[in-house]
Amino acid sequence: MKLFTWHDVEMEFFRHREMWPDSWNRVDVYNEEIVININPYTDDPVQNSNVLKNIFSDHYIGECLILDFDHEKMSIIFEEGTEEDKETFPESPLFKDPFPETSKTELKALPVPVIAFHSYKGGTGRTLSLISLAREITELYENHKKILIIDADLEAPGLTWMLKDAISRPAISYLDVLSLMHFHTMDMALAGKIAALIKKNQFTIETSRLQVDQYFLPVYCSIEQTWNIFSTPEKIIASQENKYIISEFISMIGKELGVDLILVDLRAGIT
Repeated sequence: MKLFTWHDVEMEFFRHREMWPDSWNRVDVYNEEIVININPYTDDPVQNSNVLKNIFSDHYIGECLILDFDHEKMSIIFEEGTEEDKETFPESPLFKDPFPETSKTELKALPVPVIAFHSYKGGTGRTLSLISLAREITELYENHKKILIIDADLEAPGLTWMLKDAISRPAISYLDVLSLMHFHTMDMALAGKIAALIKKNQFTIETSRLQVDQYFLPVYCSIEQTWNIFSTPEKIIASQENKYIISEFISMIGKELGVDLILVDLRAGIT
């Protein structure tokens, strides 16, 4: 379990809904605090503490949670409520926020080239073409050229599945990066922190004559991350005036990582 932002915390509460005490009416997670609405007549502080410990393990310390990314503390507040405050959960995720129009902006010169592989339908060999290019670059330049490969196909993360054994415990995922982009200022400081984590995501590309380690950013660290995706490229673009902000920030990460090229596997369809 990795807690990078408040949304990760919210997801853990949602995933472990069956562990909630009967006295909990609802849980509201904000940027810096968690508010647990309780029934004061049935509330048991000891049970509350045990449940939080079971859900969040070492992230739970006393009256707060500690995030992994910046080691920031999120306060846990219990407030008294009534039966009317009890939350009901939908049977399935609700789709919302249609893609908005963005302002017209021009793509800046990127510090590291970004090549995106896209097709309007699946099964065209998009992912295979990416892998072939990565192998050819490795064969031609050996370990003198470093590559960052990003699986950005949120709907069918084929590369993530193919490389699950090569990188069994990723330090960070593309969904984590989207979430951090959504809730943080996209500057070189953030890019540097993300790059430091991606450095741990290495896998070996084998050619006919050598083996070279390259970097990989999978869609998810654990499959549960795909159950309720909050931060998407559409939402990030909607909150920015620059519609190329994702491309530019990915290139910034590549610069901090020290790679020569970034290859991105997009989903099929209109992207």
